[in-house]
This record gives sequence, structure tokens and C-alpha cells, in this order.
Amino acid sequence: MKGKNIIVTGATGAIGRALVEAAVGQCAATVVMACRNVVRAEEIASEIKSDSTRLIPMMLDLARFESVRQFAEDFGKLGLPLDGIFNNAGAMPSKLTITADGNEMATQVNCLAPLMLTRLLAPTFSENAFVVMTTSVTRKIFRLHGDDTAEWNKTHFSRYGTYGRSKRMLTEAVPQLAEELADKQIRVNCADPGIVDSRMINMNRFVDPIANIFFRPFIRSPRKGAIPALRAAASPLSCHVFTLKREKKIER
Repeated sequence: MKGKNIIVTGATGAIGRALVEAAVGQCAATVVMACRNVVRAEEIASEIKSDSTRLIPMMLDLARFESVRQFAEDFGKLGLPLDGIFNNAGAMPSKLTITADGNEMATQVNCLAPLMLTRLLAPTFSENAFVVMTTSVTRKIFRLHGDDTAEWNKTHFSRYGTYGRSKRMLTEAVPQLAEELADKQIRVNCADPGIVDSRMINMNRFVDPIANIFFRPFIRSPRKGAIPALRAAASPLSCHVFTLKREKKIER
């Protein structure tokens, strides 16, 4: 990422910060830290203290399409060619929440908004840029319900099921997005970080004692969870899902 301008959404989260730190370590020219909490992003930027990389906190709330459009407009005003974006931000609501745009929250934040954001930013992409979408292993568990999956998620909500379907929707949308961006030879991939120690893991207090024994030893650090996304960004491949050590083509 040396000398490149990139965007990290969800930059204040565990994996988001790890991606920002990795970009700084690789001497990126600019990292736009896109997130809801700009004050926290500014604090993280001051903690990282980079002399070679410009860190720019910017407001982005994927739960509001208006914010997505505003972010794309504001980024365009920076006049920077976009060399890559890590669509890292995500949500796993514990109860049904409908956004102001009329969508179930996880569906919008995890799928609809990242796709919209990437398309809005398309005019600013440089040739051979990368797009990395964050998917999840839960995509393999829950099936989609055709073109009505977004509506299905509003009427058949479950925390893990809805989350898993939103990630599967996103993954299956990647080939179409890659086709749209093919003229600029932009690579579009997914990254599956595995189970990462982040705020998204919020176990019931009665389950925690068992989970600490059987589950938590397998949870990855944020830095390790960022590796699949970094592998996806560096790879010449497109339309693949990257994990810690492997990659697999996304079939239409």
C-alpha cells in the first residue's frame, strides 16, 4: 500500500484500527478513517502518530444512505485518486431495527450501504485499485430467499440468521460489482476474518463461563483478523473470498 490513498470504513473498530495501522506500517500516502465516531477516530489517529501517512477522520454512517452519499461527495472534494477501500464496518443488531431508509439494519449496514458507497466512489478509483468487502463464515449457514431476501430479513429477524444472510447477500453481489468496475481493472474481493475479539462478540453472561473454556481460545486478535483483508488487497485475483491462509473463487 506504499504511496496509496485508501479508505477504511469502521476505522474505530477492532479490525478497522488494525487495518489503519497496517496501512501506516506499509507507508500508505493517505488513510481516510470513515466512521460514525469522528472524535474517537481523531484520538486513534493521534495515538498512531504517523509522519509518512496522512490520517483523515471522516463521518460515515452506513445506516443512513444520506450519510453515504455525503461521504462520497466529501471524499471527491479531497481530489485524491482512490487506490483501495476496505469496506470493514458491520453491524449485528440484537433486535429488529429498521433504518430511516426502510431497511433492516444489518442488511443495510453490511450489504446495501457498502455496495452503494463503492458505486458512488467508482469515478474516483484509480486503475488497478482494490475493493475488499468484509464477509463472514455465517454466510455459509443461512440461505437467501431470492430477490426478496432484504424484505425477508425485516419479517423473519434473528440476530445470527439475519446477519448471516446479509453477509451472504454481500458476497454473492461481488461478481456483479466486479463486472461493473472491470473497465478500470479494479479487483473486488471478500475477506472472511473468522471469529475476532471485537465489540461484535457480545455473549450472554450465563454462557460466558463455558465459552471462555471452549470458545474464546479460538478467537483471533484484531491484527490477525485483518490479515484476510490485507491478503485480498494485495492479491492480483478478483471475485475471491480470502481467509487467513486460503482463497476461494466466488461462483455466480
